[in-house]
Amino acid sequence: MIRLEYPSLYRWTIGFAVLFSSMVGGTILGISMNKIALIPLFIVLCIERIQNVNINPKMYLRFPHLMFVMYCILCGISDLIALFNSSAIDKYPLYLPIAEKNAIQMIIVYIPLALLVWNSVYCKTFKNIFFKALKYVAYIHCGWAGLQFICFTTLQLDVNTFFFEEVWHGILGIEYGSVYTYENGILAMRITGLTCDTAYLSILLVLGFLMSKSWIPKAMCIGVTILSMSRTGMLAMVVAIILEMIMRENKNQLHLKKLFMGINGFLLACGVMVILYMKIPEIQYYVDYSYERVKNIWSFATGGTYDSTSIHLNYLLYLIPMFITMLNPLQCFVGVGPRVSIPTYIEFAKENNLAYEHNYTHSLSIECDVADLLIGSGLIGFFLYYYMFFTIFFHTSDKMLKKAIVIFVIAGVTYQFNAMTLLILFIIIALGEFSKLRTLEDYERDYKIGEIIYEAKPD
Repeated sequence: MIRLEYPSLYRWTIGFAVLFSSMVGGTILGISMNKIALIPLFIVLCIERIQNVNINPKMYLRFPHLMFVMYCILCGISDLIALFNSSAIDKYPLYLPIAEKNAIQMIIVYIPLALLVWNSVYCKTFKNIFFKALKYVAYIHCGWAGLQFICFTTLQLDVNTFFFEEVWHGILGIEYGSVYTYENGILAMRITGLTCDTAYLSILLVLGFLMSKSWIPKAMCIGVTILSMSRTGMLAMVVAIILEMIMRENKNQLHLKKLFMGINGFLLACGVMVILYMKIPEIQYYVDYSYERVKNIWSFATGGTYDSTSIHLNYLLYLIPMFITMLNPLQCFVGVGPRVSIPTYIEFAKENNLAYEHNYTHSLSIECDVADLLIGSGLIGFFLYYYMFFTIFFHTSDKMLKKAIVIFVIAGVTYQFNAMTLLILFIIIALGEFSKLRTLEDYERDYKIGEIIYEAKPD
């Protein structure tokens, strides 16, 4: 049998998976790009498992691995139970297909992929490949988002609509149109990069900021995050900057020259931003609007009116009352169904005269990980999800892994990321830290030792 160059193949397939799973909202021939992204990696893992089965004949699961498997099974079962909610199925056309697809992917896609990753002889190399790919993918999104902003503000050209809908005739699906806002008589586009939502773009930019060594890409990630007008992104970026200060490498070896260069670079970047802000009205509008969005976090709305800020606040402020009053005893443990939890909030909002959105055309998730997990996956799913994060955080010595976990947990308070294929892939690869299987080098070393012992035996 021909042996493949697995290290090279894994660099390409993991890179492919990271890139296309980051393009949230995209579809090809009706199939989510998030799932297409995993196919090459899955194929290579299967071939490697067949060829290297003699190295690790059995598949092993350690306790953190088991928690992930249990989480996937629970989410799948919860969505299957949700299929019996006839009233929600009648009210929301998206309810049935979302519940069906999520149940299938949690059990049939993610569990086999995780088992293959954890039992690969190259498992320990996947983390570095993943983060390297993620850094360049973040740069791609940052560059594309910058292009979006420049083209719209100078030429009134929406590059996403132009390329993906007009030139390529909707090749990536209907959700790849741009997001607009209209305030004070001004129409502005909220840049999304190669995703369908500013929050998903901003979380990639924050991770790109953390992985960058140079201040130039860091400054670009910060600037584009502000221009995205994503409150989740701006909050996560502040947390990332704090993490950089308290978890920097060699923090006890702060050279005066580097400190001086860093201060000068920061002041230069601030000066450039101030000049751009004062000279370019479009940038001034984007910055002012971002500021208003942050300032309005503490505003509230009632009476069933739609207001994004108040709705996101309600998810947290009324989470416990909603959990207690809207879920039956079984649902308290397994939830009403991951990714189909918003009907529960809408019914609660109607009963309590709270703000809610009236038109859900793309998603039925509560846009807050904390609320979506507790309502959608119940107490068990909520515990398992955060248990995996905290177990990885306290087990690993990798600072980048720790930083990424903090960002995902904090950002999940203000938006929903737990259903992202990219995040699930991150968890799977991060849990590879717990694998204790023999690597290819271990096998070859043991094989050579065995040959020497055999040759040394007297006839």
